Amino acid sequence: MAATVAATVAAMAVGTAVAESRPSRRALLWATGLVAMVAAIWWLRDAREPSGAGREVRARRGQPIQAIEVRSVPLSRTLDPWQLERDPVGSLALRGIVVDAAGRPVAGASVSLRALAPRTTMTDTTGAWQLEGLLPRPYQLEARKEDDWARANDVMPTADRGPIVLRLRAGSGLTVQVIDRATGAPLADTAVELRDVARMSAVTDREGLVRLRGLPTSGAFVLDVRKPGWATERRLVSTGSPEQPVATVRVELDPAAALEGTVVDEAGEPVADAVVQAVGVAGVAADVVRDGVRTDARGRFAITDANPTDVRVTAHHPHFLPGASPITGRGADDLEVQLRPAGVVTGRVIGSDGAPVP
Repeated sequence: MAATVAATVAAMAVGTAVAESRPSRRALLWATGLVAMVAAIWWLRDAREPSGAGREVRARRGQPIQAIEVRSVPLSRTLDPWQLERDPVGSLALRGIVVDAAGRPVAGASVSLRALAPRTTMTDTTGAWQLEGLLPRPYQLEARKEDDWARANDVMPTADRGPIVLRLRAGSGLTVQVIDRATGAPLADTAVELRDVARMSAVTDREGLVRLRGLPTSGAFVLDVRKPGWATERRLVSTGSPEQPVATVRVELDPAAALEGTVVDEAGEPVADAVVQAVGVAGVAADVVRDGVRTDARGRFAITDANPTDVRVTAHHPHFLPGASPITGRGADDLEVQLRPAGVVTGRVIGSDGAPVP
């Protein structure tokens, strides 16, 4: 702002000098002094205002938001730290009906909503469903029953929103085979999970096979494969397509490596309830809360399903910035991850009428 005002005044002063038939040295000195004085005034004004706390960020012309007040506050250490990773309970709801291709209601279909954490409900005998406690923001919905599925994107709950119709259509499938990398032998009783709006999970049979159905006909999804004593495998996969309704994926597992260590803060004090994960060179993004292990009161952790190719350990905690520690070799028992403290920015959104914007 100071630079803008100073530039404007300078332009005015120079214009005045040029307009004179014979520009004088006094006019140029006057322009220079005025620019310096205005810049100093604006610099002092900004310096007196606290950074962040109590500041208002005003919207530009044509934008519906009039002002936003922001301030940084320390995090409470008395609440559940991972509550920050879940959506707060809202006052809105979405409701609707699931129908088949002919428009007939479908009972017993699952309806899932993408959120932190995901929500799922089942349709009743009339095909009706309802999800409550939602926030005023767009959601993605997905319905599924047996081989069929439906999806709705950017669904905004409002107080007067009518029923939403989710029409099922033929979905795709995925066949997963899990084997021992060294011997090629099938691995039975292996948990396989496909992560979409909803999570679909199954356990391999004695042939190491599992079949998932009713999946979207396009897109890439995270496949999580885990078995006690074996390294967890996580990768991106594509489901079937109209040309090839069922896709096939083979997953090879290795014996697990063990990793142990401690998570500490900058003062060397242990950090409890941190989530620790082992990550490979080309690791797929994991679910921080579900896929990691928690540190105990002494900040200690033990990962029992690490992959031999994992190269570092990462730690997350809502009160701290993420941290990482390199690892070497197969397994380690003295790793240390140091975390730096973090803060929270809170604020208030005000409309053009001065009222809070929900």
